[in-house]
Amino acid sequence: MSCPGKPYARALTLSLALLVSALGTGAAEVPPPLAGTAWVLAGLPGRELPAGTPATLQFERERVTIQDGCNRFKAPYKADGGTIEVLLEEPWSRMHCAPERTEIAHVFLTALEGARSYKIEGDRLQLLATNGDVLATLAPQPPKRSLAIPTHEEKKAP
Repeated sequence: MSCPGKPYARALTLSLALLVSALGTGAAEVPPPLAGTAWVLAGLPGRELPAGTPATLQFERERVTIQDGCNRFKAPYKADGGTIEVLLEEPWSRMHCAPERTEIAHVFLTALEGARSYKIEGDRLQLLATNGDVLATLAPQPPKRSLAIPTHEEKKAP
């Protein structure tokens, strides 16, 4: 004797299995830790960055060094499982900058202070608001070039 609702139950079970498979396990991918990474500002939503804007973040184990385009800071931060909180402190320096740089610095610091989570998409770090909106996008900071000083032997070579 077959149950009239059984084919529907099978179809529903199969549909749910396909949906779960398509969505994955539901666990969000946890981004890698930030400690030991360095980033340069690549974008702020709705803003065009002036050429040569040197806004950077360099994450250490529990502190981040911030160059906002005008001033330098070192601030404690917490990042765990994709969440982030930066506690801004007074800057090391108080430089006078052009108005457009001062504005970008302010928007960048506001984004950094407002970020509650982060994700890495491709090679870009995105700082996100509580609602998931992108507050700032950063690219990997290229390694600093060291100036090679010729040795005594290299100076003698013709």
